Amino acid sequence: MPYGGEDTQFRIEVLHDLQSSRFSTSVYYKDYFHLQPSYPVVNGKFSKKPTDFQVWVPFPNAAWTDRDTADEAITQALGFLGAH
Repeated sequence: MPYGGEDTQFRIEVLHDLQSSRFSTSVYYKDYFHLQPSYPVVNGKFSKKPTDFQVWVPFPNAAWTDRDTADEAITQALGFLGAH
């Protein structure tokens, strides 16, 4: 979905509080990195070429969600992200 002027892929995990029977969410975004693996080194040189990696990063601005059902918690999280 569009976020901050770019297309961003989000991951929303629903968390169930067994004591209160309420649902909340954790939100992550996918980030991409081009990295040089540092091992193994053969004769002082890297034996592998730089590679692209994808990582799920915790979304620092995710608002707190608290709902009766998992679907309601996802809907609330999507609303905070600006999804329609």
